[in-house]
Amino acid sequence: MLEIKLYGLRCKNCEEIVALLDDVLPTIGIPYAVEKHYDFLEVMKLGFISIPVLMINGETVAVGQVPTEDELREKIALIIKG
Repeated sequence: MLEIKLYGLRCKNCEEIVALLDDVLPTIGIPYAVEKHYDFLEVMKLGFISIPVLMINGETVAVGQVPTEDELREKIALIIKG
C-alpha cells in the first residue's frame, strides 16, 4: 500500500499536485491512501521551508515544485520496487 502525504497551504502548486495525484493514483493498480496536511507548522517540523512537500511511504519525492506525471510515475515505480 502506498501512503501518500501532501504538506502545503492550498497554494496553486499544492492544488496542482492534488490534481496530479487524482489522475495518476487510480491507474497504478495498488491500494493507496492520501493525507493532506495544510498546516505550515507541520511542514517546518519536518525540516522543510518550501511547499508543497510530497512524501510517499516516508520518502520525500517533491519539495517546492510539482513533478511531471512521468516523474511521479517513475518515483512511484521505484518506491514500489523497494
